[in-house]
Amino acid sequence: MVAPRREEDGKYPSVAFPGGYPIYYICEDSGILCPDCVNNNEEVYSDEDDRKMRAAGEGPHYHDPQWHIVAVEIHEEGLPLICDHCGKEIPSSYGPTDYDYKDMVEDWFRQHLGNVPAKDIVEKAVAVIREKDTELEGNWHKVGEWVREFVHDHMGDNRDVAGRRQEIRIVNPIVYEANSYGHYLVTHVATGKTQYFQTDYDFPGLARTFGWNGKVLPDRVLRGVRIDPKDKTGAEIYSAIQYLDANEGKQAEDPGYFDGDGPVGRRQKQGVPSVVSRPVSRVSTDTKYDVYLRGRLVDTVFYQGESTEESVKKDLIEHDNYDRNIVVVKARQ
Repeated sequence: MVAPRREEDGKYPSVAFPGGYPIYYICEDSGILCPDCVNNNEEVYSDEDDRKMRAAGEGPHYHDPQWHIVAVEIHEEGLPLICDHCGKEIPSSYGPTDYDYKDMVEDWFRQHLGNVPAKDIVEKAVAVIREKDTELEGNWHKVGEWVREFVHDHMGDNRDVAGRRQEIRIVNPIVYEANSYGHYLVTHVATGKTQYFQTDYDFPGLARTFGWNGKVLPDRVLRGVRIDPKDKTGAEIYSAIQYLDANEGKQAEDPGYFDGDGPVGRRQKQGVPSVVSRPVSRVSTDTKYDVYLRGRLVDTVFYQGESTEESVKKDLIEHDNYDRNIVVVKARQ
């Protein structure tokens, strides 16, 4: 993390020096600002500004998390970031990575075909799209259109990834929403019928229906909310809940929830009680760090004993396989 500092002319840098790489500013509320907005809004301030005001007897600065910039970072690679104030794109130096294209390709398959194809097909789609993007100079927002073209050209207009005949669009859609009790209400779009998912053990299956890949959150995240990583069931349930809460409103193909063949329908037929308390995370008293990736808050971790932002970043990258571009900021307790 690099603390924002004004240049001799009183302005904040617009690009990184040396190199002239694009940069962005991270605010205390996790938002990001482009250099233009940082320099053209009087409300913006840094810790350096606050210290100067206090030294001059004019401070402290009025505290506003959405204008308090806490870090400045180079946007080396990945999709363009969006300034939270003006909405302008902040391009990266080297453009989207294969990982970015892979995520977008897999999301398209989950949404439109209900599953992710074999690894070699995904890699082939990424290669085709990467070539198109190079030809069209960074029109990354057209990825969805290109994936559809790839499916038509390489897999047939109406075949799924195993060669079975299947419509590309969702033909029997369902959608879900969360309520304040920690339950999920699934609605059949065509009929309006609804079904509650209230048991912890149904959440992983529900999450997979709506595109979750089943990947459990890193051990460090689980420890931060007092879940033992060795508790595979608890870790899976918690990870599924985080996915569902982050993707509320997503549509998927009905796997049988509304014809009695789904997991909830079977449970109701068997007379199994349908309410199990949802686990409640306890608040940690350890040192708290927020983890940002390309300007977005992606995680919060907790460390015991002595630790620094640099040591936490190194630990997360080396031991928990976090992206090497993460920014770690010590959070307010």
